[in-house]
Amino acid sequence: MPLLGLGGRELELHDRLYCSLKHGYRLGHLNSARFYANEAEVGNAVRESGFLREEIFITIKVMSDEHGYANMLKAVDNSLKWFSSGAHPILYA
Repeated sequence: MPLLGLGGRELELHDRLYCSLKHGYRLGHLNSARFYANEAEVGNAVRESGFLREEIFITIKVMSDEHGYANMLKAVDNSLKWFSSGAHPILYA
């Protein structure tokens, strides 16, 4: 797993991620979280960058009330909708 992560819940996250990808960021993972409500921005930045999704790791973190088998499956499915196929998600629960 890559040690470095880029992300957060700051404003203009999409622009920061997009520019980082366009300028060669490949050493770590992109950080997303359902709590941050930034999954759409992360997914859009990856798609718009033009790079293959398989080249990038994305961190997905679920909320504490989404623990348990059924809740976790639903939360992960909802998160993965924002990312294109070929995902390499790293899941934190």
